[in-house]
Formats: sequence, structure tokens, C-alpha cells
Amino acid sequence: MLYMLASKTDPATLLIVLTVSILFTVVIFAKEKRHDPKRA
Repeated sequence: MLYMLASKTDPATLLIVLTVSILFTVVIFAKEKRHDPKRA
């Protein structure tokens, strides 16, 4: 599914999607770390 999506979109859009997903992951990780310092 991701491969089909990548082949239909241009590299710029793909880069934006990748950046957004990475940022989202970092934000979620930071929230988890702040919420539960003992688990981190």
C-alpha cells in the first residue's frame, strides 16, 4: 500500500509525509517520556 502511494505521489509530497510522520513519532515519544519518567 505504501509503495503504491509512493509511486503515485511526487518526491516532495513523499518527503513532507515522511517528515510529518517522524515529527509525530517524536512528539508522542516526548509526551510518553514526560508522563512517565520511571518507565523511560
